[in-house]
Amino acid sequence: MNDHHDKRAGVDASGSRRRNGFTLIELLVVIAIIGILAAMLLPALNKARQTAKKASCLNNVKQITLACIMYASDNDECLPFGATFSGDLTGSKTFITDAAADPYVQDIIAPQIANIQGHITQVFKCPNAQIIPTAADPNWLRETNSCDYRYNCYSASHDPNQFNLPSKGTAPGRRLSAVANPSAAILWADMVFYDWQPSYLPHDGINCGYVDGHAEWVPSQTYFSQITAGELWAKFWITGWH
Repeated sequence: MNDHHDKRAGVDASGSRRRNGFTLIELLVVIAIIGILAAMLLPALNKARQTAKKASCLNNVKQITLACIMYASDNDECLPFGATFSGDLTGSKTFITDAAADPYVQDIIAPQIANIQGHITQVFKCPNAQIIPTAADPNWLRETNSCDYRYNCYSASHDPNQFNLPSKGTAPGRRLSAVANPSAAILWADMVFYDWQPSYLPHDGINCGYVDGHAEWVPSQTYFSQITAGELWAKFWITGWH
Protein backbone atom coordinates (compact mmCIF):
# COMPACT_ATOMS: atom_id res chain seq x y z
CA MET A 1 0.00 0.00 0.00
CA ASN A 2 1.38 3.34 -1.03
CA ASP A 3 0.96 5.80 1.83
CA HIS A 4 2.74 8.59 -0.02
CA HIS A 5 0.91 11.97 0.26
CA ASP A 6 1.10 14.71 -2.31
CA LYS A 7 2.91 17.63 -0.65
CA ARG A 8 2.23 20.12 -3.39
CA ALA A 9 1.08 23.53 -2.07
CA GLY A 10 -2.65 23.90 -1.95
CA VAL A 11 -3.44 20.16 -2.19
CA ASP A 12 -4.43 18.02 0.82
CA ALA A 13 -4.11 14.26 1.28
CA SER A 14 -7.36 13.57 -0.53
CA GLY A 15 -6.28 15.50 -3.57
CA SER A 16 -8.64 18.41 -2.90
CA ARG A 17 -7.32 21.92 -3.35
CA ARG A 18 -7.10 23.94 -0.12
CA ARG A 19 -8.07 27.64 0.01
CA ASN A 20 -5.31 29.87 1.37
CA GLY A 21 -7.44 33.05 1.99
CA PHE A 22 -10.80 34.82 1.75
CA THR A 23 -12.61 35.43 -1.46
CA LEU A 24 -13.46 39.00 -2.44
CA ILE A 25 -17.10 38.48 -1.54
CA GLU A 26 -16.19 37.18 1.91
CA LEU A 27 -13.95 40.18 2.52
CA LEU A 28 -16.74 42.54 1.49
CA VAL A 29 -19.13 40.79 3.86
CA VAL A 30 -16.66 41.15 6.75
CA ILE A 31 -16.14 44.85 5.97
CA ALA A 32 -19.89 45.39 5.85
CA ILE A 33 -20.33 43.69 9.24
CA ILE A 34 -17.58 45.87 10.75
CA GLY A 35 -19.26 48.97 9.32
CA ILE A 36 -22.61 47.99 10.83
CA LEU A 37 -21.03 47.34 14.25
CA ALA A 38 -19.20 50.67 14.12
CA ALA A 39 -22.41 52.50 13.24
CA MET A 40 -24.08 50.86 16.24
CA LEU A 41 -21.22 51.52 18.69
CA LEU A 42 -20.16 55.07 17.77
CA PRO A 43 -23.34 56.77 19.05
CA ALA A 44 -22.99 54.90 22.33
CA LEU A 45 -19.33 55.92 22.60
CA ASN A 46 -20.20 59.53 21.82
CA LYS A 47 -22.94 59.50 24.44
CA ALA A 48 -20.49 58.09 27.00
CA ARG A 49 -18.01 60.83 26.11
CA GLN A 50 -20.65 63.54 26.56
CA THR A 51 -21.73 62.01 29.87
CA ALA A 52 -18.13 62.10 31.10
CA LYS A 53 -17.78 65.78 30.13
CA LYS A 54 -21.06 66.58 31.87
CA ALA A 55 -19.86 64.86 35.05
CA SER A 56 -16.51 66.67 34.92
CA CYS A 57 -18.29 70.01 34.51
CA LEU A 58 -20.65 69.22 37.39
CA ASN A 59 -17.65 68.53 39.60
CA ASN A 60 -16.17 71.92 38.63
CA VAL A 61 -19.40 73.70 39.53
CA LYS A 62 -19.58 71.93 42.89
CA GLN A 63 -15.96 72.80 43.74
CA ILE A 64 -16.49 76.46 42.87
CA THR A 65 -19.73 76.57 44.86
CA LEU A 66 -18.09 75.05 47.92
CA ALA A 67 -15.22 77.54 47.58
CA CYS A 68 -17.75 80.40 47.81
CA ILE A 69 -19.30 78.88 50.93
CA MET A 70 -15.82 78.52 52.45
CA TYR A 71 -15.16 82.16 51.60
CA ALA A 72 -18.38 83.18 53.35
CA SER A 73 -17.37 81.20 56.44
CA ASP A 74 -14.19 83.28 56.62
CA ASN A 75 -15.91 86.60 55.91
CA ASP A 76 -18.75 87.12 58.36
CA GLU A 77 -21.00 84.71 56.44
CA CYS A 78 -21.03 87.06 53.43
CA LEU A 79 -20.88 85.61 49.92
CA PRO A 80 -18.25 86.98 47.51
CA PHE A 81 -19.07 90.38 46.07
CA GLY A 82 -18.11 90.25 42.40
CA ALA A 83 -18.90 88.88 38.95
CA THR A 84 -17.31 86.42 36.55
CA PHE A 85 -17.17 88.49 33.38
CA SER A 86 -17.11 92.16 32.43
CA GLY A 87 -20.65 92.15 31.02
CA ASP A 88 -22.09 91.96 34.54
CA LEU A 89 -19.97 94.94 35.59
CA THR A 90 -20.38 97.41 32.74
CA GLY A 91 -22.97 98.65 30.26
CA SER A 92 -26.68 97.85 30.39
CA LYS A 93 -26.13 94.64 32.37
CA THR A 94 -24.38 96.19 35.36
CA PHE A 95 -25.63 94.12 38.28
CA ILE A 96 -23.20 95.20 40.99
CA THR A 97 -21.22 98.29 41.88
CA ASP A 98 -17.61 98.04 40.78
CA ALA A 99 -16.01 99.36 43.94
CA ALA A 100 -13.68 96.47 44.69
CA ALA A 101 -10.06 96.51 43.57
CA ASP A 102 -10.59 93.13 41.91
CA PRO A 103 -14.30 92.50 41.22
CA TYR A 104 -13.91 89.05 39.66
CA VAL A 105 -15.13 86.18 41.81
CA GLN A 106 -12.68 83.69 40.30
CA ASP A 107 -9.88 85.80 41.79
CA ILE A 108 -11.67 86.47 45.09
CA ILE A 109 -12.12 82.76 45.85
CA ALA A 110 -8.75 81.65 44.46
CA PRO A 111 -7.33 81.04 47.99
CA GLN A 112 -10.25 78.69 48.75
CA ILE A 113 -9.58 76.56 45.65
CA ALA A 114 -5.79 76.74 45.62
CA ASN A 115 -5.47 73.06 46.48
CA ILE A 116 -7.72 71.89 43.64
CA GLN A 117 -5.64 70.44 40.81
CA GLY A 118 -5.48 72.89 37.92
CA HIS A 119 -7.62 75.31 39.92
CA ILE A 120 -7.23 78.55 37.98
CA THR A 121 -7.03 77.13 34.46
CA GLN A 122 -9.20 74.03 34.70
CA VAL A 123 -11.84 74.35 37.41
CA PHE A 124 -13.34 77.40 35.66
CA LYS A 125 -13.41 75.66 32.26
CA CYS A 126 -16.37 73.59 31.05
CA PRO A 127 -15.02 70.63 29.04
CA ASN A 128 -17.97 70.91 26.66
CA ALA A 129 -18.15 74.69 26.19
CA GLN A 130 -19.82 75.54 22.89
CA ILE A 131 -19.07 78.01 20.12
CA ILE A 132 -21.43 81.00 20.42
CA PRO A 133 -22.10 82.26 16.86
CA THR A 134 -23.83 85.45 18.02
CA ALA A 135 -20.95 86.61 20.21
CA ALA A 136 -18.35 89.14 19.06
CA ASP A 137 -15.81 86.37 19.62
CA PRO A 138 -17.64 83.05 18.95
CA ASN A 139 -14.81 81.09 20.62
CA TRP A 140 -14.64 83.14 23.81
CA LEU A 141 -15.72 80.30 26.10
CA ARG A 142 -12.95 78.10 24.68
CA GLU A 143 -10.17 80.58 25.29
CA THR A 144 -7.68 79.61 27.99
CA ASN A 145 -8.27 82.52 30.35
CA SER A 146 -12.04 82.82 30.04
CA CYS A 147 -14.42 81.70 32.79
CA ASP A 148 -17.08 79.29 31.52
CA TYR A 149 -19.34 79.67 34.55
CA ARG A 150 -21.61 82.49 35.63
CA TYR A 151 -21.92 83.69 39.20
CA ASN A 152 -25.35 84.83 40.35
CA CYS A 153 -23.94 88.22 41.32
CA TYR A 154 -27.34 89.92 41.38
CA SER A 155 -28.88 87.80 44.14
CA ALA A 156 -25.57 87.19 45.89
CA SER A 157 -25.05 90.93 46.37
CA HIS A 158 -28.57 92.24 46.96
CA ASP A 159 -30.18 92.78 50.32
CA PRO A 160 -33.36 90.66 50.65
CA ASN A 161 -35.48 93.83 50.87
CA GLN A 162 -34.47 94.77 47.33
CA PHE A 163 -36.31 91.83 45.79
CA ASN A 164 -36.84 92.04 42.04
CA LEU A 165 -35.26 95.47 41.62
CA PRO A 166 -32.76 95.68 38.73
CA SER A 167 -30.54 98.13 40.58
CA LYS A 168 -26.87 97.54 41.32
CA GLY A 169 -25.98 95.37 44.26
CA THR A 170 -23.65 96.86 46.84
CA ALA A 171 -20.90 95.37 48.97
CA PRO A 172 -20.67 93.26 50.99
CA GLY A 173 -22.25 90.15 49.55
CA ARG A 174 -25.45 88.67 50.95
CA ARG A 175 -25.16 86.73 54.18
CA LEU A 176 -25.88 83.02 54.00
CA SER A 177 -28.48 83.41 56.74
CA ALA A 178 -30.38 85.84 54.49
CA VAL A 179 -31.00 83.18 51.83
CA ALA A 180 -34.55 81.89 52.24
CA ASN A 181 -34.10 78.41 50.72
CA PRO A 182 -30.42 77.57 50.12
CA SER A 183 -31.18 74.25 48.44
CA ALA A 184 -33.20 76.04 45.71
CA ALA A 185 -31.02 79.16 45.33
CA ILE A 186 -28.65 78.96 42.35
CA LEU A 187 -25.22 80.46 43.06
CA TRP A 188 -23.30 79.24 39.98
CA ALA A 189 -24.24 77.86 36.57
CA ASP A 190 -22.70 77.15 33.20
CA MET A 191 -22.32 80.45 31.36
CA VAL A 192 -25.75 81.11 29.87
CA PHE A 193 -27.95 84.01 28.77
CA TYR A 194 -31.67 84.41 28.18
CA ASP A 195 -31.27 85.15 24.45
CA TRP A 196 -29.10 82.13 23.66
CA GLN A 197 -30.27 79.22 21.55
CA PRO A 198 -30.67 75.78 23.19
CA SER A 199 -27.78 74.50 21.08
CA TYR A 200 -25.45 76.94 22.86
CA LEU A 201 -25.96 75.13 26.17
CA PRO A 202 -23.19 72.60 26.82
CA HIS A 203 -25.04 69.50 28.08
CA ASP A 204 -28.57 69.77 26.64
CA GLY A 205 -28.93 71.92 29.72
CA ILE A 206 -26.67 73.45 32.35
CA ASN A 207 -24.97 72.39 35.56
CA CYS A 208 -25.86 74.51 38.58
CA GLY A 209 -24.41 74.95 42.06
CA TYR A 210 -26.68 75.92 44.97
CA VAL A 211 -26.13 77.88 48.16
CA ASP A 212 -26.43 74.75 50.30
CA GLY A 213 -23.40 73.31 48.48
CA HIS A 214 -25.02 70.71 46.22
CA ALA A 215 -24.81 70.76 42.42
CA GLU A 216 -27.12 69.29 39.81
CA TRP A 217 -27.94 69.30 36.11
CA VAL A 218 -30.90 71.40 34.92
CA PRO A 219 -32.40 70.59 31.48
CA SER A 220 -32.66 73.24 28.78
CA GLN A 221 -36.47 73.24 28.92
CA THR A 222 -36.43 74.18 32.59
CA TYR A 223 -33.98 77.01 32.05
CA PHE A 224 -35.83 78.57 29.12
CA SER A 225 -39.21 78.24 30.83
CA GLN A 226 -37.94 80.26 33.81
CA ILE A 227 -35.82 82.89 32.10
CA THR A 228 -36.93 86.20 30.63
CA ALA A 229 -35.35 89.36 29.28
CA GLY A 230 -35.05 90.31 32.95
CA GLU A 231 -31.86 88.22 32.96
CA LEU A 232 -30.47 87.79 36.50
CA TRP A 233 -33.70 88.84 38.20
CA ALA A 234 -35.75 86.24 36.30
CA LYS A 235 -37.33 83.29 38.11
CA PHE A 236 -34.49 80.92 37.24
CA TRP A 237 -31.95 83.06 39.10
CA ILE A 238 -33.98 84.42 42.06
CA THR A 239 -35.82 81.26 43.15
CA GLY A 240 -34.87 80.33 46.71
CA TRP A 241 -33.18 83.65 47.49
CA HIS A 242 -36.19 85.50 48.92
